[in-house]
Amino acid sequence: MVHFTYRQEDNPPPAGPKLKLFRLKAGESANFALLGQKVHGVWTHWNGRTDPCVEPKELCNGCAKQHPQRWKGYIFARHESTLELGFLEVTQAMREKLIALLNGEQWLRGSRVKALRGNGQKTSVQYLLLRPWLQEHEGQPMPDDTSPMETLRVLFEWRRPKSDGKNGTP
Repeated sequence: MVHFTYRQEDNPPPAGPKLKLFRLKAGESANFALLGQKVHGVWTHWNGRTDPCVEPKELCNGCAKQHPQRWKGYIFARHESTLELGFLEVTQAMREKLIALLNGEQWLRGSRVKALRGNGQKTSVQYLLLRPWLQEHEGQPMPDDTSPMETLRVLFEWRRPKSDGKNGTP
């Protein structure tokens, strides 16, 4: 007879992705330390919620159903109130404002910004430049940059059951 013990763990692992997405709601503001070197862009479809747009197009449910497409950008960041690491979600207009404020994408990493979103107006996001990471956190190295793709993959797969096998991942 084979003897064994059951694998036990009193605390279950957290559900969902390891890193969260930071999405500003209407009327919300937050400070972020930008840790990414660039904004990672992803095409999505809008159908009451965000779904991935996948390639080849023949495998994309959103394209097949002609759902509207939206570009979303994600930059690795630290939420300065909670100290959580994750990805700040930005629209195309928000990215352009951020790049203009910083005078180019090469200045993203290490910048600290206050992001403000107006009440119900998605395009009225503003950024205020704060003291850079190196001035604010003397001697503390910044976390390494990371891509949002694994977080998005988990989110897109975790939110809905697989249906016909045509749900791709970003």
